[in-house]
Amino acid sequence: NCTFINNDSPQGSALASLNHKALLKNCILWHQSPANPNSMIYLDAFLNSNILLVAHCDLQNGQQGIEKVPNAQFTWGQGNIDLDPEFEPGTWELSWKSPCIEAGTPDTIGLSLPETDLAGNPRFVNMLVDMGCYEYQLTLNIPGSRFQVPEMFQVFPNPANQYVSIRYPDIFGNEEKEIIIYNSMGIPVKIIDATQESSGIRTDVSALPAGLYFVALIVNGKKTGTGKLVVMD
Repeated sequence: NCTFINNDSPQGSALASLNHKALLKNCILWHQSPANPNSMIYLDAFLNSNILLVAHCDLQNGQQGIEKVPNAQFTWGQGNIDLDPEFEPGTWELSWKSPCIEAGTPDTIGLSLPETDLAGNPRFVNMLVDMGCYEYQLTLNIPGSRFQVPEMFQVFPNPANQYVSIRYPDIFGNEEKEIIIYNSMGIPVKIIDATQESSGIRTDVSALPAGLYFVALIVNGKKTGTGKLVVMD
């Protein structure tokens, strides 16, 4: 749960490792200025060695952001994304639209996470731990600017490994509605016609690879509600 932001180095702007093993979980590694030409992570090893595990992290340029000598190896675990963290202006706290909210590992056993984040606020809010050193503090299912509909948009259970229910307000009648599930790269992986479903649908997600997904309700071609979904093995 660290945030590495706007660091510069010829190699490994956020992290450089030489024959040392490292574990990165729930971290953000990002450079907000125009495309940083240097690697975010640099790995070196004298012997053939797996010296890094990355899981549930937001790493700029994804695996391409990791530079290594041939002997150094790394494991690209589950839940990693390559999306703008969407910080609050002038801070490194997560805004309401950040993809890092509730995107941390569901299993925090052994991570020795403190009870509070860097600002002294509760670390465990809503259902899952966020990526980065700050935990988003507002309840996710309350009405507000996050959604254009006047009632909550729900995705549950979350995490899920087989079926998931998606609920939305019963105010759209028989208007044209679609539920679109996107992967962490913003690519649609499932599109569901929900025109005949007034208040929600239930769908099978067991065929989706484990990871973070985004769920959108499209009404008459306009995105009306959004949510996140974590699919587990």
